[in-house]
Amino acid sequence: MLHSTNTYTVSDSTKQKTIEPSKLLFAKGIKAYENHDYNTAISIWKKVLKVNEKKKDKELNFRAKVNIGAAYNAIGYHKTASQYFISVNSNKTSDKKKDMYWVNNINIGVCYMSLEQFDLAKQYFDNTEEFSPYISFIKKLNLAKWYALKNDKATFYAFQKDISKEVANFPMYESIWEELQLEFLINWNDKENLKVLLQSLKPKYKTNNLFLKLKTNQALLLVNEKPLESIIEIFNYENEVLASNDLYLKNLYFKFLKEFYYKSNDINSYHKFDKLWEESNEQFVKEKNMLYLEDAKVAQDLEELKTKFSEVQLKNQLIENKLSKSTLLFQLSILIIIMGIGIIFLMVRNYKKNKKIHTLSVMQSKNELVKKEYEKIELKENLKETSEELNTSILNIKKVALLKKQLENIVDEKNPNYNEKETLKKLKLCLNSFFDNYRELTQIMQKKLNVDKIVHFIKKEYPDINEKETRVIEYIALQFTTREIAVLMGKSEKSIEYYRSQIRKKFDIKANTSLEEFLIILNKTNV
Repeated sequence: MLHSTNTYTVSDSTKQKTIEPSKLLFAKGIKAYENHDYNTAISIWKKVLKVNEKKKDKELNFRAKVNIGAAYNAIGYHKTASQYFISVNSNKTSDKKKDMYWVNNINIGVCYMSLEQFDLAKQYFDNTEEFSPYISFIKKLNLAKWYALKNDKATFYAFQKDISKEVANFPMYESIWEELQLEFLINWNDKENLKVLLQSLKPKYKTNNLFLKLKTNQALLLVNEKPLESIIEIFNYENEVLASNDLYLKNLYFKFLKEFYYKSNDINSYHKFDKLWEESNEQFVKEKNMLYLEDAKVAQDLEELKTKFSEVQLKNQLIENKLSKSTLLFQLSILIIIMGIGIIFLMVRNYKKNKKIHTLSVMQSKNELVKKEYEKIELKENLKETSEELNTSILNIKKVALLKKQLENIVDEKNPNYNEKETLKKLKLCLNSFFDNYRELTQIMQKKLNVDKIVHFIKKEYPDINEKETRVIEYIALQFTTREIAVLMGKSEKSIEYYRSQIRKKFDIKANTSLEEFLIILNKTNV
C-alpha cells in the first residue's frame, strides 16, 4: 500500500507585463494543488478552460487538462485522470519536442499502473523519450515502482542505484523516493538494504513528514527490533494522525503499534492495536471501493461535458459559416427561443393526452435545427421502449426510466394550484437531461448488444460455463477491471480472480493469451 501516486503537473512559465485573467486563474490552481486542496484546484482549472474557450490558447488548455488529470489522480479517481491525460495526448512531431508532452505521457502510464493495468502502463513508460534530465528521472522513478509492484527485485535494485544518485537534482521527489524504497524493502524483508537506506534517513529524521517518520521507525523495528523514537513519543503523534483524515497514515500508525507490541510480547496491547488496525484497514478498503464508484460517476460526467462541448462547438461553427456576426446572431437567438417554447408547449399538450408525439413534423420546414430536435425526440421514443432492458443491464442505466417517470408525474399531477409555467420549466429540464445523455446511452446499448452476442455464443458452445462466470465474462467484455468487477458483483478481488482462472480452464486458453484478447478474437471469428 503506497502512500503516494506520482502524477506530475505543468506550470505556466510565461512571463508577461500584463497577466491575462486565465493565466492568473491557472496560477491560483497551482497554489491550491501545492496545498493538497485538489478539489479546489480542479474547480479552478475547469474555470480556466471555460475562460479560455474563446481565445483558444492551445498550450494553456493543454496545461489545464493535464493538471486536472493530476489532481483527479491525487484523490484516487485514476480512470477519470487517465481520460484527461489521453484527451490531450498527441502524435505531432512538434508536440514531442516539449517537456510537457512527455510529462503527460508518463502520467497516462501512472494512471494505468494505479488501475493495475500493468502492460499498458509499461508501454507508456517504455515509449517515453528521455527528452530532458527531468523526464529521464521521473521515467526511471516510475519504472522502478513498476518493477517493484511486479516483485522484480533485481531490476528494482538496478534502478535504485541511479535514482538515489539523481534524486538530489530533484529535491521535491526525495521523500517520495524514500517512502517507495522503505515500502518495498519492508515488504521484501530485505534487512541488509534497509540498513544502508536507514543510515541516510537518520540524520534528517526530524525534518521528515510524519508518514516517512513512521515508515522509518517501522523499518528500524524490523532491522534492530527497536524504533528510533520511544513508544511515548510515537503516542504523541496520535492526535495529528487522527486529525489528518489520511487513511494511509492512520493505517500505518496502527500497524506500527501492533508490530511494536508483538515484538515486545505485550499480548493485550498487541490485540488492542491489531483490532484498531483491522478497523482502519476495513475503512481503507471501503473508501477505495467507493473511489472506483465515484470515479465512474465523474468519468460519466466528463463524457457528458464532452458531448455538450462538441454540440456547442458545432453550433458555433454553423453560426460562423452561415451568419454575419451581430444582427444575424441576435435574430438566431430569438428564433431558437421561439422554437424552444413551441417544442415545450407541444410536449405538455401531447403527454396530457397520453399520445405519441406526432405533431412536431409541422415545424420541420422552419430550419435544420428544428429538424434535429425532431430526430432526438423520435430516438427518445425508441429508448423509452427499451428502458426495461437497460435497467436490468450490467451498467444499471436508469436514466430513461427516470425521465419517463418524471414526465408522467408532471402530466398526471392533480394539483388544484396547477401552474402551467412551472410545469413547462420542469418539462424543459427533463428534456435537457435526456438530450445531454443520449449519445452515452446509445453507445452503452450498442456495447451491451455486442456483449449479448458473445454470451449467446459462449452458452451454446461452452455449456459448462455457469451463471457467475457468465456475468464475469460480460463485465470483462465491457472493459471493466478486476477491482471494478469485484465492486459490481459484491465479491472480493480473489473471488473474481478465481472465476477468471476457471473460465480460462474451460475455454482452454493458452498462457500467453489474456482472457480479454480471447474474447476479442472470439467476437471477430465466431460471433
